[in-house]
Amino acid sequence: MLLALGAAALAGLVSFASPCCIPLVPGYLSYLAGIAGAETSTDPAGDTRVKTAARIRVTGAALLFVAGFTVVFVLATASVFGLISVLQLNRELLQRLGGVITIVMGLAFIGLIPALQKDTRPVPDG
Repeated sequence: MLLALGAAALAGLVSFASPCCIPLVPGYLSYLAGIAGAETSTDPAGDTRVKTAARIRVTGAALLFVAGFTVVFVLATASVFGLISVLQLNRELLQRLGGVITIVMGLAFIGLIPALQKDTRPVPDG
């Protein structure tokens, strides 16, 4: 069990340090700093302390930040899987359409379809 926890922590660290997550860190930290920065106090010894209410607000804000990204990525993944299932249902039709388009483009390439051989370009005024 201890080995599994260590492996999970290492995998989390690697995924956090990946190029797709690192750009999110400055926005995340500034978001949390903006919430916690207003709730600090300095004691007579000069130490900065964060009030307990601020810690709770920062924790809640962090959870909402993570939940927002989770919702976006889950919806994106569900959309991709939905699109894949639609394409799978229409697989044979799409293969036939792709074949017809390939044949037509081949015939146009060798010059057997004159309507697709036209070259039209916009002419500038002046």
